[in-house]
Amino acid sequence: MKRKTAALIPLFAGKTCREGCHGSISRLALHRFPPCFFLQMFKCSNVPLFDCFPVPSVLASRGKTRIFTLIELLIVIAIIVILAGMLLPALSKARDKAKSISCVNNMKQLYFAVSMYCDDYKTRRIPSHLKACGYAPDGYAASDYWHVLLIMTGYVPPAPGCRAGETAPNITPKLLTCPAWKGVLNNGQYKRGWGYNQSTDYGINGYLKAYYPDRPNQNHLPNEELKFPEKTVYFGDRQMDIFSVYDWDALRLERHIGTANFVYLSGSVRSLTRNQIPFWISGESRGTYSQAAYTYFWRNGDSGSYRPWDR
Repeated sequence: MKRKTAALIPLFAGKTCREGCHGSISRLALHRFPPCFFLQMFKCSNVPLFDCFPVPSVLASRGKTRIFTLIELLIVIAIIVILAGMLLPALSKARDKAKSISCVNNMKQLYFAVSMYCDDYKTRRIPSHLKACGYAPDGYAASDYWHVLLIMTGYVPPAPGCRAGETAPNITPKLLTCPAWKGVLNNGQYKRGWGYNQSTDYGINGYLKAYYPDRPNQNHLPNEELKFPEKTVYFGDRQMDIFSVYDWDALRLERHIGTANFVYLSGSVRSLTRNQIPFWISGESRGTYSQAAYTYFWRNGDSGSYRPWDR
C-alpha cells in the first residue's frame, strides 16, 4: 500500500506527462476542474493510475464515444430503404399465395358440401335453374340458385346476421368467400353485386346447369351421368356462374396473381394459368381456343362430342 501511495506523489508534484502536458495539480485545482479533466490527466500520465484505482469501463470509454454524422445517418437510412424495397414484393407475393391457398381450401369444402347434398337428395349434381328453364315448374328444390339452396338447406352455414331460411341472402358466407377478391369497384367502394349475387364469390359451370330453355340439348340435368368427370370443371373463381365466353384475362387478374382456381367434377382443385383455361371472346377474337365451349373442360352439350383439353 505504501508503494501505491508513493506512486501518486510524482504526478501531483508536477511530473511531465508523456503526451506533452506540463504543470502541477494543487488541492485547489481539484475543486476547480471537473472529474473528466482529471480522467484525461490520468490517461496521459506516466503513472499507471488505472492499475491503482479501478475505473468503470463506461467512464474509460466515454472519451472515445462519438455521435453519428449526418452523412452516416443518411447512408444507414438508404440501406434500410433498399432492403425494404427488396423484401416488400416478396412479402406481397407470399400474402397473395396464402390467399390463393385459402381459396383452394374453400373450394374443397364447397365440393364436400355439394357432395353431401347430392348424397342426401339422391342426385348426381346440385340442381340450378331447373324451375326457370321449365324442367321443374312446381319447384324441384328450396331455391332455383345453387348457392342459396346450399345455405337454405344448411349445407353451407349462413353469414353472420343472416338466417338459413332467407331466399335472397345478401351477405357472403365464409365458405363461399374468396379472400383475394374485394368485389367490383363502384363509386369509390367495392361491392359484391346485389341481392343473392352477394352471397357467393364462386360460380357453377354454366353448361352443367339448366340455363337455356330453348336449347334442351345444351342443358345437363342433375341426374345425367357424365363420363370423364376429372376433365370438367364444376365451380370456379367468379360469382354465380362461369362460362367459356367470359374474359378470363381480366378475371384471373382480379384475384390470384394471374391464376384462377377451379374445382372439377372429380373433386380435385387446381390453380390454372391463362394457357390452361380454354376461353374465347368471339366479338374480339381473343382467347386460348376458338372452340373452347366444346371441350371436356366446359362440356357444351350442343355439339354432341367434346374436344380434348389436357393442359
